[in-house]
Amino acid sequence: VEVTALEENVTGDVKLYPNPTNGNLNVTAEGLQRITVVSAIGQVVYDSNANSDNEVLDMSRFDAGIYMVRIATENGMTTERVSVVK
Repeated sequence: VEVTALEENVTGDVKLYPNPTNGNLNVTAEGLQRITVVSAIGQVVYDSNANSDNEVLDMSRFDAGIYMVRIATENGMTTERVSVVK
């Protein structure tokens, strides 16, 4: 049996703060590999490989609203909701 998909909704130690934010969003997760930010209408507005277990995203460049942040780690994937306020 060959497993080809990542496990969804891995809780682990994923932290996003501050939430809500009007500037930088800190993303911390062990084995962090990739971060994708999706707008409320489903448009991918940010997608990048992570260089460390602690990444900082500049959310001030996005319009105010709700965004889904997908975090891929060595252990799977999780999605967190983040509010951007102005």
